Amino acid sequence: MEENKKVEVEYVDAHAKYMPTVKIIVHNLIEIPLENIVAFSVPVVYWCKGYILIMNALPFQSDSVAKAFMEGELHISDLFYIKTEYKPELEIGYAKIKVVDMSNSFIHQQLVDLINNFTMLNKKKGDKND
Repeated sequence: MEENKKVEVEYVDAHAKYMPTVKIIVHNLIEIPLENIVAFSVPVVYWCKGYILIMNALPFQSDSVAKAFMEGELHISDLFYIKTEYKPELEIGYAKIKVVDMSNSFIHQQLVDLINNFTMLNKKKGDKND
């Protein structure tokens, strides 16, 4: 017969810490037409301040990318964007894609600001070449 063994449990207080992304680096910024969204085969896309955003973050396969992320640096290899008004769902052909409004997300707001600055800069460059 086994004796009743006393099990000791140690409780550790959890401490939550918020570490926001402090730097976003986009390596490739690409505007695409709305109908091309089905090529991404995603059931959900994100919308913010007049744009649908689809992004591919760099994978954490290298220590340097993982370390940069832990220090608040986010690398996005490709940021695809579509200028459009908000709709909760898109229907393109047979595809139905949910749209999540991320207007309250600081990161998404920063990405839209980047897109706006990038397109204004390109427009000014184009005006000089005319």
